[in-house]
Amino acid sequence: MEPTDDQLAQFSPHLVKVDGMDLHVADLDAIDGTPLYDVAPCFQEMRPRGQVRGPSWPTEMLPDYGC
Repeated sequence: MEPTDDQLAQFSPHLVKVDGMDLHVADLDAIDGTPLYDVAPCFQEMRPRGQVRGPSWPTEMLPDYGC
């Protein structure tokens, strides 16, 4: 089996509108028309409790990314 360029990404876009089977979102880093593999809700009760800590390199590497 040959390697492919297919990669999965995880984003937390904001749902703007539902139009039949079409979901209109904002803040999704993807090309218009990109198929989605899985869409799941995110509830505050399911998020980590307390402060979430991570490495400093993403902030240093992407200072203008605007998440």
